[in-house]
Amino acid sequence: MAGKKGDRKSPAKTLAKTTKEKPAPSKSKSISFYFHAPDARSVTIAGSFNNWDGQANPLTRNPEGTWTVTLSLKPGSYHYKFVINGDQWQEDPGNPNRLPNDQGDFNSVCEVS
Repeated sequence: MAGKKGDRKSPAKTLAKTTKEKPAPSKSKSISFYFHAPDARSVTIAGSFNNWDGQANPLTRNPEGTWTVTLSLKPGSYHYKFVINGDQWQEDPGNPNRLPNDQGDFNSVCEVS
């Protein structure tokens, strides 16, 4: 049956889509690491934040023999060690937070919130 002139079907109603707000992206924070080793020729930091690459993040030595680096890390828990002279892996003596690793010793742990 045909409709009368001017008789229109009502347009399809569009349902308002409810969108969940995306959580704000986790902002990175600048985290500084310090290691005192006046006799070291080089110090780097390796950890879960750089796939345990012992060359990725070198520290800079100040005149008193303290090595430093500042990394930009997102919130989370990170395991790490210092690498002295390219082959000596050592926990962070200034950080009491540590967990056992699969090598039979410990990794230092940094919590970023």
